[in-house]
Amino acid sequence: MTLEQNSPVDYLVGHVEEALACDPRVSEQGLHLTIAGGKVFVTGTVSTRERYAAVADVVGELLPDYELHNEATVAEYDEMSDEEHLS
Repeated sequence: MTLEQNSPVDYLVGHVEEALACDPRVSEQGLHLTIAGGKVFVTGTVSTRERYAAVADVVGELLPDYELHNEATVAEYDEMSDEEHLS
């Protein structure tokens, strides 16, 4: 399903943010959109590189006529070691 480019901006933003939160490819609630001048800017944090890449798929499916600027970041997590350090 694509969204109409002449829809109100608030509607487009809300619909795409909801899709990013609900679509299993992304499943991220902390992403935010700004739409201006035919461009979509996505900010926030995703947990994996795969989810970062999926943002483009979801936004592209809903807003194919907009230029995407994915400014989201991938969260960095320190790897847990099996060692326990006691002071």
